[in-house]
Order: sequence, then C-alpha cells, then structure tokens
Amino acid sequence: MSDFRAIGGVSATLKSLLTDRMELPVNFPGVPVTIGPPPFSALDNNPRLEPLRINLFLYRVSENGYLQNQEIPGRGNPGAYGHPPLSLNLHYLVTAHGNEETQIQGTPFFDDTHAQYLLGSAMRVLHDVPIITDSIVTRRDPSGVAILDASLRDEYERIKITLEPLTLEDLTKLWTALTLRMRLAAAYAVNVVQIESRRARGYPRPVGQPASWLAPPEPGGPPTPGPMISVIQMRSPMIAGVSVRRANGTVENALPYGRIGANDVLVLRGTSLQGPQTYVSFDDVLVPASYVDPTRVEAPIPDASVPGAGAIDPAQRLQPGVVSVKAIVRDPRVPGGAFSSNEASFMLVPMVDPASLAYVAGLPRKIVVTGERLSGPAPRGQTMIGHAVVPSTDYLSTTPKKIVVPVPDSLPAAGVQCIVGATLADPVLLGAGVLSFDLQIAGKTRPITANLPASIPRDDLAALLAARIHDAANGDALFLGTRVDLWRERLLIVPGGLTPAIAVMPGAGSNFAAALGLVTPQPPGAGSASISGALAAVPALTAGTPRIAVTIGAQPPVVVRIGPAASLTALADALQSALQAASPLAEYQQAQVGVSGKQLLVIPGAPSLVRFDAVPGDDTTVVELQLHARFAVRVRVNDAESFDDVSVELPQ
Repeated sequence: MSDFRAIGGVSATLKSLLTDRMELPVNFPGVPVTIGPPPFSALDNNPRLEPLRINLFLYRVSENGYLQNQEIPGRGNPGAYGHPPLSLNLHYLVTAHGNEETQIQGTPFFDDTHAQYLLGSAMRVLHDVPIITDSIVTRRDPSGVAILDASLRDEYERIKITLEPLTLEDLTKLWTALTLRMRLAAAYAVNVVQIESRRARGYPRPVGQPASWLAPPEPGGPPTPGPMISVIQMRSPMIAGVSVRRANGTVENALPYGRIGANDVLVLRGTSLQGPQTYVSFDDVLVPASYVDPTRVEAPIPDASVPGAGAIDPAQRLQPGVVSVKAIVRDPRVPGGAFSSNEASFMLVPMVDPASLAYVAGLPRKIVVTGERLSGPAPRGQTMIGHAVVPSTDYLSTTPKKIVVPVPDSLPAAGVQCIVGATLADPVLLGAGVLSFDLQIAGKTRPITANLPASIPRDDLAALLAARIHDAANGDALFLGTRVDLWRERLLIVPGGLTPAIAVMPGAGSNFAAALGLVTPQPPGAGSASISGALAAVPALTAGTPRIAVTIGAQPPVVVRIGPAASLTALADALQSALQAASPLAEYQQAQVGVSGKQLLVIPGAPSLVRFDAVPGDDTTVVELQLHARFAVRVRVNDAESFDDVSVELPQ
C-alpha cells in the first residue's frame, strides 16, 4: 500500500517514462522533462527565444468516488472494521516549450514548430503506455531500470493514463489562474492512486449473552460480552397463486376478480407465508392478514378502512383496475426485518348493488346505480345496458357511490311518439324553391329549411330531412337523436329520447310539410307506440313455434305467432299481419308495425300502451325480438368491469 509519497511517485514515474521513450529529431539535444507549473518571468507575455522542454503540471487532485468506501481486496482483516484507503485521481497538464527565431522581411519571428514536435512525441508515449506496471523498464542508458517509482510498486490498483479533453473555457480559466499566456498543452487524468490510512482499525467484541438483563456486571466479575443479537431464520415468502372468495362464501374463484366494498377476501397461496406478523400489500395499502398458515394467506380487500389498521388516506384508496399484491412477513424483534414476496396481481372491479338499482321514467329515461368505485378520478368509464354502451361523459350525475345513467334510444321503450307521413310517389314532386317547416319536440321548436330541386328520388328524401333536422339541432339531444326513415313509401319520424311529444307545423309560405303528409291527422296510436331494442339483423328465433303475447291498453291479451322473415321489413310486415289477424278489435285491426333505424316500431290502433310478454312454452321469442327483456347492467371503470348479477327490465 502506498503512503504519502504516492502523488509525487506518479509525477516521477511520468517523468521517467517520457525521458526514456520520447522520440526526438536528430538535431535536438537531450530535452529535459520538468515537474511543476510553467515558469513565469516578466518577459513571459513577450515573444522571446525559449529552450526545448516538456513540463508536467499537476493542477488538480480529486477523490475517486467509485473506490471511496472500498477496502483493498485481501488487505483487510475479516474480523476488523476500519478505514478504506484514500483513492485519488490526478490531473496533469503536459506543456511543450521551445522555438527558434527566424526573419520574415527583416522582422524577427519565433516559430513554435519544435514545441509541437515535442508535444506530439510526448502524447505518443502516453498513448502507447496507458498502464504503467512493475514490468516496464527503461530502454535507454541505464537500461533495464524499472520506470514505476518505488513508492507505487506492488499495488493492487494500476497507474492508468487517460487523455482528458478540456473545453476552451476550462483551459482559459486554468491559464488565467496561472497569470500566464496560453501554451500548447494537453490534459491527462491518472488514476487510481491510493494512500493508506494511518488510523487504527477497530475490532468488534465477541457476541454473547450477559449474565443478567437487569443487574449490571459485578466488580471483579468476568468482562461483559458484546451486544446480544437475535438471529432468526426466515425464508422469503413466495406467491404461487391468487384467488378471491366472495363475502360469506366458501368457494374460491380461480379468476382473481375482487370487488371494493363487498367484503370479498383475497387468498394467496405459496410457500413461507407465515411469520410473527404477516401483511398483504395492496399497491400502497398495507392490510393485516386475517388468516395465515405457511402456504396460505387471506386478507380482506380494503376500502375506506382496514380492520386493525384504521382509516385509509383518501389519496391511497384503491381504484378499479389491475392491483399488485405481495405478502410481507415481519418479526418485531428484528428492526427492519421484513421479507417481501414476489408480486402478483388481481383485477379490482366496481361493485354494483342489485337491490338499489332503480329505473326512472321521464325525459330522458334513466337508471340510478349505487355501489362502490362506480367512477374514478379520471373520466374513463362506461355503463353497459345489454349491448348498449353509455360513456361516463354522458352520465347525468356521477359520484364514486352513485351514478345516474341515461337509457339509450337503442333499448326498448313504451309510449313512443312518432309522425307518419303520407304515401309518396317516386320521384317526390316538391316544386322549386326553399321549402320549410317547423319541427316541435317537447315544446321546443326548430325551423327546418331545405333548398331542394323540383323533384327528388323518394329513397333520398329521408336521409336529406334527417340531415337538415340535425343541422338545426343547435346541440339539443332531442333533435340530434331524431331519426327519419322511409317506411312503406311513407316518412316515419321518431324524436330523440323516443317519448317526448313531437309535431310538424307548416313553414311560412311553404306547403312542404303538407306535400309530404306530415301535418295530416296521425294514426290514433302514434303517441303511444312501442319500440324494440336494436336488432343487428333478423334474429334467429330458437322456439319451435315462435309466439308472443300482446296486450294493448285494457283489451285482453292475444297470442300471435311469428313466422320466418328474411329482413327486418319482412319481420315487421309479418308481425303486423299477425296482430291484425289476432283480434277483431280496432286496437289490433288497425295496428301498424314499421322499422325505425334497426328497431321494430309497433303503433297500436288506439291511443293505448302496448305490452309484450312471453307465453307458456315460449319464453325466448319476446326476448330475442327485444320487445320485452331484462338487460344486464355492468359498470366499467379503468377497463375493470363489474360482474354483479344486476339487470333492468325494459320497457317500463
């Protein structure tokens, strides 16, 4: 180990290396290598003739942070603790001096080419010998002499030389501090130089157990042993499987889906899970285990409070989504003695209370859902009612425990309002000019204008009118949701929200609405129609003889048979024929069935509500036609979806 001579030994080694290995032109005598700052004289800032010389200037010493707390391997006593050596990096400035005087047009000029020769030769040597070891010896007389200084021999760390690029700013500061003009120079870092500490090493007392924990040692008695250490053999716990047991249940679900606020219990299986204290960490929430054995741990999924641990900081409460869990085994006798298992995960989902789900009629139709974690801090959620998806941005009100969700128009409804136009020719003759009418929905009126040609194909008319109504909506959902269909050569208009009152009034100076038959008297049941859920295609009816029960107003129900159909229009025609053939009463005889969007619209023959039910022996047809069914309600937050058995019956 080097002592205080190590720094000077490095400088002496570099001097010996350069003196021995530098190549010089034949006309150069021996060039000295000096150690120290560049010489200063009053003429230093003036051009003058200078002799040839290489100067080594140690301008900075820094501590090596990587070896700051590291003992030399094999040098320390295993039973001792002491002080690591002082590990240093040395920073040198290699400066070349030397010039010759020449004449340029009678003016003396000092050429520094010789200094550049010297610097290139010195840099070549330091590049070729980047590590100086005990085996490097001199080549010039006296040859065979070790170049490494005696104070650095037999060291664990080698002397390594590295070119250290300096910025122009660093060089400027360096020469300014020396109050010298800038010279041709190169910077090098030499590491690592170690200087052994002279402080005495300490040796710990042997560990033992005192004669008494309470009484001090008696005078003249045996020496008191060192502190007693409790050594506890523990193995790191490992989780091999995760499952969830429902509240008050005994069956463990292999799919690890747990609910907040439902008293579900997380079950971890693995090895070495038991200890003096066992906890389960749910992300950042630590919960004491409710049951522990070496291969199994149970803990309740936490909400606002943890049994035995108190309330949870609201900022730390778990949110729906993937939750990381791990088992933590502690021993209070060992400070900081906690062993954590590997991480596992389970899906935390919202909890929906089936008993409190409520349907609220009105405008708009809505359902009220209560439970836990029904919304999160970010607006990332949806509610699924059957196949209809309502984004959280459309919720009527939102709290983590209660959401109010509008029922989409694509789900069944009763008391639907509609307008049925007159039978139209093809093409529809309108007369040139701007044609207009007023559309009123729920007491709100919007002027609808259309600059149309004198005639228009009948198949294009419904889409054109729907576009004009949507353009005039001004953000009102009732008008934006209004649909216009061509049904049996007649226009069929259904308002957004399905149930608000709708009326068409002639526009000023235009017979547009009258020409389309939109202001003529409407069918008696146009204000009390019933609509099915959206049908992607003609449903495949699974019953051998598909039948449904239909009740209009206070009249006795009738059972109608549904025949096969190739399209929704054909299905509507078949249902209309079956209704008219089922009873001689006007409610059934004058009933009409159309298609609005992808939904069946049933207009009774009288201003009475229509109800559809299953019949004995066939409880599937009415559901497959989505005329009357129960629709599952699921809430999704952060891509985690509830699985509670919750449904809503529609229409109501």
